[in-house]
Amino acid sequence: MRIAILVESFGRFGGREQIAIIHALHLTKRGHKVVFFHNGIIIPPYWRKFLFQLQVRRLKFSTGLPSTLQTIKDTVHFFCSLKRFERIILYQAEPIISWLISITYPRKLIVYITCPFEVEWVERTFNRDYRDLSATFGSTAARNYGIFARLLNNDVFYIFAKKLACTLDTYFIHHCKRVVAVSKLMANQVQYFYRLKEQPTVVYAPLNPDLCEIAKGQLPRLDGTYVLAVGALVPEKNFELVIKAVNKAKLGIPLVIAGKGKHYSYLENLSRKLSVNTIFTYASDAHSLAKLYENALFVIQSSLYEALSLVSVEAGLFHKLTILANSRWNGATEQVLNGISGIVLEGNDVEKIAEAMKLLAKNMELRRQSGLNAHKLAQRFLPTYSTEELEKVIM
Repeated sequence: MRIAILVESFGRFGGREQIAIIHALHLTKRGHKVVFFHNGIIIPPYWRKFLFQLQVRRLKFSTGLPSTLQTIKDTVHFFCSLKRFERIILYQAEPIISWLISITYPRKLIVYITCPFEVEWVERTFNRDYRDLSATFGSTAARNYGIFARLLNNDVFYIFAKKLACTLDTYFIHHCKRVVAVSKLMANQVQYFYRLKEQPTVVYAPLNPDLCEIAKGQLPRLDGTYVLAVGALVPEKNFELVIKAVNKAKLGIPLVIAGKGKHYSYLENLSRKLSVNTIFTYASDAHSLAKLYENALFVIQSSLYEALSLVSVEAGLFHKLTILANSRWNGATEQVLNGISGIVLEGNDVEKIAEAMKLLAKNMELRRQSGLNAHKLAQRFLPTYSTEELEKVIM
């Protein structure tokens, strides 16, 4: 089957892009003729190596001003090029482009969704202005809408633009062939948000194949030397909560935060202010990420919301359990089962997180048994299994 996989990066390379690349690789291995479309924004060197195994096309289109004759030609050419594919799997794109694809190719379009229209969903759910929460909102708007992006600083225009984009996004979801959600949490949220008659099919995100290979045959290590948190250094990851909890727990071991982002200075200053020994690092490839998990005592996730972060799943591959805060809005509850493969906390109470940390630090048997359970649960996220489930949907 001829398949186009489309993913547009919004300011940074993240989970959606990784999922799309892994699915593209494994669909290709299963005999499909896959072309991977991406806008080329900041693909890390480690992930670029996977693209050499794929047919890759640059996403070239324009929805803003000024538009040159060339960008208009590129946009038309892009839409015409989709005609030759039997399926189009869209992971993320600008709302106008998504809407146009749903009008042009509704019978071919499969939407793999990690979150409902994020700007509107986040503001409805958490009652916070998305412009303040997202570190990449301004740069993404400027790239997509040119001179119009400046108007989004005006509250009246912002509300109007958000409603228009949400309307286009809703049309797009209602007029595609199938909707696929990344987790049960998001399947429920997507059905409610878009008022769909049927709940979307769930296809779990695939793990990094290299990480799976490294983890094969590894025995549990219970002598970790730090608490680990992994993710982009952006406000929605809520790492300040982790720093405050580590300060309260006083475990006598460092906190390691693995990630990059604009929130680095704020988090570093907070660590210094609270006298928390925080080591900031970045795992540029699977081997360095594996080492981080192997040497951790346990992992903590504190995001305000996650469709299904693979951090707890990756930790499970290496027999590490996770403390999960803000669990109500985190799809990782399908990996982190309270008292079985980790500790699940509904809110973001610093005292409760600190107590959970102290419990795990003292109880080696709990870490061992929960780590074994986490490892078993992580097998559902292997790339081959995820791709097989996706293939059933698109055929």
